[in-house]
Amino acid sequence: MESVAANGRPFSPGGKRLDAFDILKGIGILLMIVGHSTGSFASLRNFIFSFHMPLFFLVAGYFFCPLPVWAGIRKNFRRLYIPYLFTALLLALHMMIVAYCHDQDVWGVFLTRLRATLLGSGAPRVLGMKPAIGAIWFLAAMFWSLLWLNLALRTRFPWLVCLLLAALSFSLQGVVFLPQSIQPACSATLFLYVGYEVRRHALLERAGRLTVSGLRQVFCPPLCNPLSAPAGTEGAIPAASRPWLLAVVCGVLWATALSLGRLEMSFDYYRLWYFDMLAAVAAVWLVYQVSCWIDTSRFSLLKRVLCFFGRYSLVVLCFHLYELNCIPWQKIFPLGSDSASLALLWGLKFAWAALWVCVARRVPFLRAVFRIEK
Repeated sequence: MESVAANGRPFSPGGKRLDAFDILKGIGILLMIVGHSTGSFASLRNFIFSFHMPLFFLVAGYFFCPLPVWAGIRKNFRRLYIPYLFTALLLALHMMIVAYCHDQDVWGVFLTRLRATLLGSGAPRVLGMKPAIGAIWFLAAMFWSLLWLNLALRTRFPWLVCLLLAALSFSLQGVVFLPQSIQPACSATLFLYVGYEVRRHALLERAGRLTVSGLRQVFCPPLCNPLSAPAGTEGAIPAASRPWLLAVVCGVLWATALSLGRLEMSFDYYRLWYFDMLAAVAAVWLVYQVSCWIDTSRFSLLKRVLCFFGRYSLVVLCFHLYELNCIPWQKIFPLGSDSASLALLWGLKFAWAALWVCVARRVPFLRAVFRIEK
């Protein structure tokens, strides 16, 4: 049975980390890097964006522990806004140094980065609010969505509050701009709530996991004597095959959303509104099943790599944004736009992220910023 430690991190009752969730986050954070560098492969980007950011909100909701309001604000500000401000400052310093070296307006660069930090917009397409802060919009949105969920759970109908917040964000998209990614946070609150309810009602355990024996039962159901079957179970679907039937439903939902809908959390765009959200939840469940398979498979190296990136996904996010804005990869390693060149670029970006995770684990200041335990 999966449980939550006092700090909201994925631990089992015995105090051991739940590797399946670290693997899940590792998949999500690596796909984020890929999704920001897809070149001309727009379909790959849409595929990744259909679920990779909802994944992190669902996981956060799964391990959410209600707190007194001000205690939650203090905890989440320290956990989310300190890395946000650190990364924003790092970007500003780099750009100011570059401007100084090229005899450009250093003060103007400073004011531009200050504006970006205060606006906290994930994409400049949000009513033309430029410049965008970039990928760390997620940290601001997570802060506000955790606050909204904490408040919603104090009401009689938290599900209704979360649904209304999502509807509000859908309605205001492209009409009104609220700073610090507050609008994406409103819709993200529903993902948090879904994750919270999944854990509270043990839905992952009740849904089961995809197994070979279960797949075999889908196509070759076991023969049984109806007279010897327990009362009320005649014609019932074998338990091992139910996850596969659920997987088919989730796959259909996801495929439909990919063909008809579109999800862009950074500027709060859901073409099909709640259906895009439902499809994202379905997609994340399927990816979770893959994570569970990796967790129990013989591919120990793959498991260790994904656990590494998942456990330090916050560090990866922040230093990925730095390289995305400040490192001219194409000048350093001129690459084409074919799939092989993109794969090499992704490998370089993965290596860069892994390097800074190793650095952050050893530098006391960075350990404090990212709250990395020894």
